[in-house]
Amino acid sequence: MFTGRIFTVTLDYTTYGRLIYYLNKENIPLMSTDYSDAVTVKFPVASADITRVYKYITDMTGGACPIEQSDEISYSVTDEGVITHEN
Repeated sequence: MFTGRIFTVTLDYTTYGRLIYYLNKENIPLMSTDYSDAVTVKFPVASADITRVYKYITDMTGGACPIEQSDEISYSVTDEGVITHEN
């Protein structure tokens, strides 16, 4: 089980591809992806990685994509996906 925050990021399709590449490289699982005129992705970030991941996304997008963060949560990653647990 991990503790961390859920990040929700809305970005354009080009930047989405770069973010997915980074998340895969860092073994960060996606929780959901919503497609419209932009793409909104939701994923957990472990507490120890929050500053680094936030900085990477901010630098990659030039600060143009808002990053929403949940309150701290506990979560597990299984073959079925991310499972959140009440603290």
